[in-house]
Amino acid sequence: MANSMKTLARKCFPKAIKVTDCFHVQQLSFIPFLLHIINRTQVKRFVL
Repeated sequence: MANSMKTLARKCFPKAIKVTDCFHVQQLSFIPFLLHIINRTQVKRFVL
């Protein structure tokens, strides 16, 4: 990642995790997605 991109990312998203390859982007995004699906399913079961 270029220095200008690092600076911009740090300034705009101070709490973000910087990832520069596709595999880790998928890995980091899969777990929150899975938790969202599980929580949504549990809420539907509770309401019914």
